[in-house]
Amino acid sequence: MLTTKFRVTCTQLLIRFLFQDTVKVSLYYEALCPYSHEFIANQLYPGYETIGDFLELELIPYGKAKHKRVHDKWQLTCQHGPKECYANKIQACVLGQNYTQQESMNFIGCVMSTENPEQNANARKCANKNKLSWRTIKTCANGEEGKQLLAHFGDITGKLNPPLEYVPHILFNGVYQESTEDAARDDFLKTVCNMFNEKPEGC
Repeated sequence: MLTTKFRVTCTQLLIRFLFQDTVKVSLYYEALCPYSHEFIANQLYPGYETIGDFLELELIPYGKAKHKRVHDKWQLTCQHGPKECYANKIQACVLGQNYTQQESMNFIGCVMSTENPEQNANARKCANKNKLSWRTIKTCANGEEGKQLLAHFGDITGKLNPPLEYVPHILFNGVYQESTEDAARDDFLKTVCNMFNEKPEGC
């Protein structure tokens, strides 16, 4: 059974118990979209480093890709071509493992801060930096598992209401509002901090 949820740490559980207040951030994006790069590298990841224990992240690397079954195998096409499909699969494979939210976000923040997240050298460096198995990630991305995970994210994307028109597409606590998305793209930390009943340290 596919799993794409982050493993929750004991620290996160304690914080939820004490504060009864976390914000869920759902991000739909593409690995080679410059706007996705900008948001993750300059807004989401720095904000996560500041108040990450108070955030529940759901990352969906698919965007405006397409997938279909042909002869019992997945065929994938991505908006920015095969390189983007591969970069999406690398991140999908990390998200599909039993890593903590911090481990997964550290990897994605690292690789999306590079100019070429589809290059093995960059992904390997980020994996090694965060003590993740690059061999496992690469094997997944090059095989049917990576295609299956990406198709799974495509199914999630296809259920969006309203449907996805562009990336990055951001929901807070399962709700999409264009004005809130615009504010988050300009200042993610300020935007998300305003959503807490009791603002955590760092806001």
